Amino acid sequence: MDEFFIDLFIRKNMAEALLKRVYEYFKKAGKYLDIVWTSDDYDVQEQLSISRPMWVKMVESWVKKCVEFIKNKMNVKLFYHT
Repeated sequence: MDEFFIDLFIRKNMAEALLKRVYEYFKKAGKYLDIVWTSDDYDVQEQLSISRPMWVKMVESWVKKCVEFIKNKMNVKLFYHT
């Protein structure tokens, strides 16, 4: 996760490519899955691990896109732990 946070600041294209790849994985693997368990480390006990503007700009839309795809297009149970 630390390297991903560094990518958000230094190698934005790499971070975006990784987020896109996760989304594409769900699209391809969805028909073979019964349960999706996903978790992240975007926050600590009292705040985000990265700045709110960085979260909104780089990560939030991809997380929403993945969760919406899982909920609406895949016939699975979704467990999402933050």
